[in-house]
Amino acid sequence: MAYFSRISTIIAACLAVFSCVGAPVTPRATAVVLEPFEGRATELFDDIIEVPDPNSLGGPPLGATQMQSSSGDQLLRERTQAADLVVRVRVTTITSTRQGNGDRWRVGLRPLARLAGDGDFGGDFSVNVEPDGPSAGVLRAFDERLTGTTFVAFVRRFRRQTAPGTNEFHFHLASDTKDEVDSVIAAEALRQVR
Repeated sequence: MAYFSRISTIIAACLAVFSCVGAPVTPRATAVVLEPFEGRATELFDDIIEVPDPNSLGGPPLGATQMQSSSGDQLLRERTQAADLVVRVRVTTITSTRQGNGDRWRVGLRPLARLAGDGDFGGDFSVNVEPDGPSAGVLRAFDERLTGTTFVAFVRRFRRQTAPGTNEFHFHLASDTKDEVDSVIAAEALRQVR
């Protein structure tokens, strides 16, 4: 009996030692606090899709807002430096769903080349266009004809106001031109120097 008592004491001591050691501790990821979509951010990430040449897509002429390029100006530099990610993308899908006040679109984007920013959305991602959004007219006019078109995407993630604990992307899709790409690269170089 004393023999079993001694064995059970040794086993209990070993279990106590091993339970204190435990598994290696992995550092906790720090939670990123996202800003709400308001103020200057609504101008930088205005959910606009610029169409470089509407005639090549076989659609009606667009207003100046959707056709102008922001390359080389202060707005482009600020947008580049505030974005989570600036990347050349190709439109892969455009899907629409009917809502009470019109169609809502989801534009699927495939990254082609990172130009600026530290964000990583893990491959393909999508942005939403609301029925009354600034790019709703572009999507009504061109819809799936935009599939395959390349853009320079300025994207930032924001805290969703209507659903606490969730987030949403806001964006600006600019014409994919050499001028635009060069201006983004220059703006990112300035950010890196600061």
